Amino acid sequence: MRLSRYWFRTRSEKGLPKTNISLHPKTGYKIRCLCVVCNQEFNTTYKDVMDVDNCRGCRSGLRARTLEARNRSSLIFSKYYADENNRKKASIIANERYKDLIYKEKHRQASKQRSVDPVYKIKLMEGMKRRTNHAIKTSCGKQGISVDEFVGFISNKDNLERGLFRNTTGKECLQKANFTCVICFGKTKIQAHHKDGWHWCIERRFDLANLVCLCYDCHRTFHHIYGISNNTEVQYNEFVENINSGKIKTISFNRS
Repeated sequence: MRLSRYWFRTRSEKGLPKTNISLHPKTGYKIRCLCVVCNQEFNTTYKDVMDVDNCRGCRSGLRARTLEARNRSSLIFSKYYADENNRKKASIIANERYKDLIYKEKHRQASKQRSVDPVYKIKLMEGMKRRTNHAIKTSCGKQGISVDEFVGFISNKDNLERGLFRNTTGKECLQKANFTCVICFGKTKIQAHHKDGWHWCIERRFDLANLVCLCYDCHRTFHHIYGISNNTEVQYNEFVENINSGKIKTISFNRS
């Protein structure tokens, strides 16, 4: 461990002048050290036996210059984000930050400036490769295998069936209705709606008789009233009757 020029005191001592500089290291006090990897100063708590030679950034691999250190830190973060709870925490923190309009606008302007920089485009390509490697390691963590045993990404059955539905029965439903909403007869933002819901009525997911063509606003209005799961054909028929009788009006949702 290399010490920097100053020893910083974090609590007061009896009989000593009020200063933040301590001339001698003492157990339990913060000291200022020099990192042996990046040569930057960092704070640490002094102990009788010191085994810290580098800063926290270098210990986690963030400031390390070697490929081995970067791969080591990547494995640490991959294991961390393989846990769904940790991913949810990170998502909540990011969403809270972007609720600040000043923060959001600042990052939007910075992104526009970076997008025209050729050096930044090269960094994006390198970042894409790193993200691919990270995704592979995360998938390996979920599957409980090593990176050497990786043969491909896995998706749950529900996601696979949704993709298949959009390209087959869902598209057929829209074509059959001539891309027209059966309620308001609109022709924009058309979607296929399951009368008996996708979540519970698995055997009728690909049944064309269970599908109707709705526009985005009518579709959202239905789910706004009846929820997004456990929907039934009885609910759909009731919704149509209420729309036709004027008891319910379609809500206009702004969609960017």
